Amino acid sequence: MRLSGSDLRPFCAAILGMVPKVRVAQLARFRDGCGGAIDRGIALYYPSPHSYTGEDVLELQGHGGPVVMQMLLRRCLEVGARIARPGEFTERAYLNGKMDLAQAEGVADLIDASTRAAARSALRSVEGALSLEVRALADEMKAARMWVEAGLDFPEEDLGSAPEATLRESAARLQARLRSVLERARQGRVLREGLYVVLAGAPNVGKSSLLNALAGDEVAIVTEVAGTTRDALKERIEVEGVAIHVIDTAGLRETGDAVERVGIERTWREIARADAVVQMVDARSGVREEDLEIGARLPMDIARVVVHNKVDLAGGGARMEAGSGRTDIWLSARTGEGLELLQRELLRIAGWQGGGEDVFIARERHARALEEALGYVGSTLGLAGYPELFAEEMRLAHVARDGGGGTVWRSLKMSVKGVWGATAGMLVAGMVQADINVGVTLSATGPAASLGIPEKNTVALLPKVIGGEKINYIVLDDASDTTTAVKNTRKLISEDKVDVIVGSTITPNSLAMIDVVAEGETPMISMAASARIVDPVDAKRRWVFKTPQNDVQMSTAIVEHMLNNGVKTVGFIGFADAYGEGWWNEFSKIGEARKLKIVASERFNRSDTSVTGQALKILSANPDAVLIAGAGTPAALPQKTLKEKGYKGKFYQTHGVANNDFLRVGGQDVEGTFLPAGPVLVATQLPDSNPVKKAALDYVGKYEAAHGKGTVSTFGAHAWDAAILLQGAIPSALKKGKPGTKEFRSALRDSLEGLKEVKGAHGVFNMGPGDHLGLDQRARVMVRIDNGGWKLVQ
Repeated sequence: MRLSGSDLRPFCAAILGMVPKVRVAQLARFRDGCGGAIDRGIALYYPSPHSYTGEDVLELQGHGGPVVMQMLLRRCLEVGARIARPGEFTERAYLNGKMDLAQAEGVADLIDASTRAAARSALRSVEGALSLEVRALADEMKAARMWVEAGLDFPEEDLGSAPEATLRESAARLQARLRSVLERARQGRVLREGLYVVLAGAPNVGKSSLLNALAGDEVAIVTEVAGTTRDALKERIEVEGVAIHVIDTAGLRETGDAVERVGIERTWREIARADAVVQMVDARSGVREEDLEIGARLPMDIARVVVHNKVDLAGGGARMEAGSGRTDIWLSARTGEGLELLQRELLRIAGWQGGGEDVFIARERHARALEEALGYVGSTLGLAGYPELFAEEMRLAHVARDGGGGTVWRSLKMSVKGVWGATAGMLVAGMVQADINVGVTLSATGPAASLGIPEKNTVALLPKVIGGEKINYIVLDDASDTTTAVKNTRKLISEDKVDVIVGSTITPNSLAMIDVVAEGETPMISMAASARIVDPVDAKRRWVFKTPQNDVQMSTAIVEHMLNNGVKTVGFIGFADAYGEGWWNEFSKIGEARKLKIVASERFNRSDTSVTGQALKILSANPDAVLIAGAGTPAALPQKTLKEKGYKGKFYQTHGVANNDFLRVGGQDVEGTFLPAGPVLVATQLPDSNPVKKAALDYVGKYEAAHGKGTVSTFGAHAWDAAILLQGAIPSALKKGKPGTKEFRSALRDSLEGLKEVKGAHGVFNMGPGDHLGLDQRARVMVRIDNGGWKLVQ
């Protein structure tokens, strides 16, 4: 048992009846409150500051029986101790200057290490390897600046100017060292985090056999009966020191078995969380139609390997082919032939390059700061003849941000007296530079990934300077999960000290974030649709704004189009979450007022793989049209099912499907579908008189220049419009406060609320105290899916 605190001598006297000699193992009797013996063991006393925590530390080494240990623990609590929080001893060591932040984090990594290689790398961080490397880099950057800046600042001293060749050589040397440190840090992250791999595919293609082969043990039941695996089975394997977490899942197919259906739903949830998916097919039959359908549903942003199993039965040998965004591997899980090809490919996906005894564990923020510094140092190579520019780029490299408003150099070097002291230290560094930190949480993975990915792509195109101040975008993925979105928001506000939050992608996440931003008094610009996010503007929602059109605006557009085209009865099926309910509330209210009869109302989950029951109920009501209130690719499922069951009426979708992934997944089944959308979706088809055409085309041009023609979706434009709002609000907010302060955040909120006639890619924004969206009917058009594209409905 170990105890730490200030002046433990009275404590020693109460427990031991004496104060042990300093740093000497001493036999002692551990006493209870009446002086009776609890146990007899070794006592070690380390007075401050020569201890692990920097405080007085007492170690009591007894015989270890649970009853005896409980008695000793109870006695320590009686005397005035308390049970330490997880990691509190290391926290105190950090706070008392016994180790820096990287070393403290290395202790946690060492404890959590799942492989020997990860443990060795974590130990290097504990011993200060990363800190020493970074400090040496910071000193070299400082030296490179000193000569140049001294000549610029004191020309009267005739210090002379640095030769171009010398500056260029210094920059090249720094660039090489930065690359080396960054590469070793990246390798350390691979060891620390490992790789999460899901085995997916139709039943009986050999997923469980492959898991057994990779694990080297019979961990999964293998039979000839299809659907043997009902639940996710997880096994950790080690390949070249890298932990690979392999998840065997239920076979993907249509089934009437309720238990198997639950397993299939869990399979899709595991896929949404994976780093990579190994889709398995039978090499004897090749890729079948059902395999293509499974492949089409896999998230676009997750690494994919197609394994053609059973080559021993198909009569072929092991081989690997790469291309078209995926890798195909032919192997036999039964014989092990070709297994090393898959292991090597998984290591490549993880980013592991092998070797590297000098690898150390680093955090994401360290890697980001090193990457930023590397970019600035690279810029100096061409500026050796321009000392002012050379000095500025080198300064920017020296203060590279760690993602939290502080520099990686400062966060590794500083010794502080408290956690809040560390935060304040980083905050002061950010305030000196007056950088503005924009926190972004979006759904780049999970069921809403087809919405979040274009938003993430758009963030990279946003302005890096507004009002003369540098903008830092700190982007986190909430994986379409409400809990993660809330955690991200708390981290961005409390740790990264952002001035404004942009996000999240979907309505449930955005609604859950409202309490957090209100508590932190930080303005938020949501990229989700529901009117409930900003309406009513109460004490909490006064901090919340949004860029997507409200569902009430889009519901009105749909109802008007239905009535103008002879629709009298409607079937409704929507997400079983806040998005679907928001649409139901608005559409049913507007429809009832306009005498539109809703004859069926159903719900489904974003992760559902079957909606046959709901579709049959809608079919039995025989409506003139069906409105599907979903978003992203999951919204295609009800329409495909209804088409398959023979429904011939009109289909309407919401603006939540306005992206190319929906067109790809829906295929022919979504042809002729009507939906309301932001003008940006059909920007080139808008008349020149449309007030947002210019802004919409500006966004389309920039996005397609980066990602290819025809890649624009309305969702990325929501992130674009958030930046347009910030461009309008930040300059006036800067007059009332400095970035990083409560005054600036409050002024930014007020400035956003006062924006008028701001033209975005989706519409013209006119905010006000009671309207934190500010869009009118100019922000929506009706669109029809025609020949796999979007056509403006006049």
